[in-house]
Amino acid sequence: MVKSGATQLDKHSSTKNAAPNSQCVREWGIPESENHSSRGVNLIGRAIVRLRFERGWTQEILAARLQCQGANVSRDMVVNMELGRTQITDRHISAFQKVFGVHVIELFPKAVQELDEKLASREAARPAKPRGHRKR
Repeated sequence: MVKSGATQLDKHSSTKNAAPNSQCVREWGIPESENHSSRGVNLIGRAIVRLRFERGWTQEILAARLQCQGANVSRDMVVNMELGRTQITDRHISAFQKVFGVHVIELFPKAVQELDEKLASREAARPAKPRGHRKR
């Protein structure tokens, strides 16, 4: 039953949004606590905080270093990225990787890193495709 004031669209969208998270947990084995849906709109905010603290940088210093890499980022944007309120683009990820001097995968949560390792080992175990002539 739909509450008064709620639309049919609201009823369907909440069901729709729940399915991918459950599917992610079921298919990939990512625990609910590590599921990205609880992290806001980006996955790497917590890693940004951790890496910044490890280096003893303020948010202002991080923003300045990102600007030196060509990323148009202010201190306020760094705050919102760290809190998971702001989407992070591929250009931002590249700038973070350069500024922190880490591999891109290190910006992501441990569950994503473990999944990446599983996929890489699966690819390595897969037999090589024969390189023959293509049919025309």
